[in-house]
Amino acid sequence: MKSCMGRNVQVCCESFWRSLADATGSFLSNRVIDDVCRHKVDDDVIRKVDCITELVMLRDGMLQLSSDVFTLMYIKDVISFLCTS
Repeated sequence: MKSCMGRNVQVCCESFWRSLADATGSFLSNRVIDDVCRHKVDDDVIRKVDCITELVMLRDGMLQLSSDVFTLMYIKDVISFLCTS
């Protein structure tokens, strides 16, 4: 608790009802963090985030569509709409 890192770890443990031993073990794995976050939000938010993630991957060239029906500008507009709605 004397360091900034120690206080942050303590706050995280208290916020997610975990022990300090969890924080130094598997608690900080991506899968566990993802599970905790998904339980705290409703399904609509999860679906929206998944959609935005795929659209960002399309925008950045990490994914490709089988046709060029959607322009880059359209993809950016959809991302903007989903992030502000």
